Amino acid sequence: MKNKILAVCDSEEAYVGRLMEYLNGKQISPFYVRSFTSWEALEDFAQQEEIEVLLVSADIAGEEMRSPQMGKRILLSTGQVPEGLEKEPVIYKYQSAEKIIREVLNYYAEAGQPFLQAAIWRGEVRIYGVYSPLGRLGKTTFALAFGMACARRRRTLYLNLEAYSGFEELKASLHEWNLGDLLYFLKKGKQGFLYKLKSVTQNLEYLDYISPVLSLEDLLAVTEEEWEILLERLVKDAGYECLVIDFSDSIQGLFGLLGKCGCIYMPVLEDGISQAKLGQFEKILELRGYENLREIIHRIKLPQTAGRENSGGLIVPEEMKQFAEELDDW
Repeated sequence: MKNKILAVCDSEEAYVGRLMEYLNGKQISPFYVRSFTSWEALEDFAQQEEIEVLLVSADIAGEEMRSPQMGKRILLSTGQVPEGLEKEPVIYKYQSAEKIIREVLNYYAEAGQPFLQAAIWRGEVRIYGVYSPLGRLGKTTFALAFGMACARRRRTLYLNLEAYSGFEELKASLHEWNLGDLLYFLKKGKQGFLYKLKSVTQNLEYLDYISPVLSLEDLLAVTEEEWEILLERLVKDAGYECLVIDFSDSIQGLFGLLGKCGCIYMPVLEDGISQAKLGQFEKILELRGYENLREIIHRIKLPQTAGRENSGGLIVPEEMKQFAEELDDW
């Protein structure tokens, strides 16, 4: 099955050319993009090929854009919308191509469209967990490094389930959507899950990731069942070969979710207080009937660089990358 067509129509030839080149070269888009600089050329094309989504400049759009041949319609606007088209979805024209396609995918997902891309991975999916009852270890730095190591060889998604991940501060920007939006979409039971997933997914050195839930209250409100549904959809439908999950104590059903992993890396320290905390964790596993988790937990001592302050964004030290590479045994 070939990808559905996203048609872009705008009078600025350089603009539509750059947008088409970017979108056709990125895996984020499940569409094949065709560009047009006039309405007449677009109409001629629509007589021969089926258009799934039309992204059309507001200065070109008219009543004829409502033709069924034009598929689902979204306006590209610089601020003004033509009279009679006020109810059509609108995307701001002069923003990054990445943001434009994410908004297109979000509209498409909200419309409840089933995912039509054929190239979906159906092989083995490994779930790696990173968790520790200790703090200030560089756990998230390691989890990112391990995810990057996996992503160099296999399609990998990293999920951060911490209440205060600091991602948005490190990136110095606030992404439009995060993991909470994806969970809410799943809760509504719509069909367009994979379009929504692509709209919230970002990338860091080949590693896909989703911005974490922004507040502790929102994280605590997610039930164990909702986490399980998300993992099930990611494993069965999303096309990833690896999931790397950065766990925290701030989620419901922690032990049950850890049990979904094939391997759990647990950063540890050797001082007396840390060992006492680890001992308490072992006792709780036994009391709650999760002794089997011991078989998949691998205690690791991280390089000393792990805890260093990092003000340069989501940057992982080379020492940590090398350490993670050695653990990637698939």
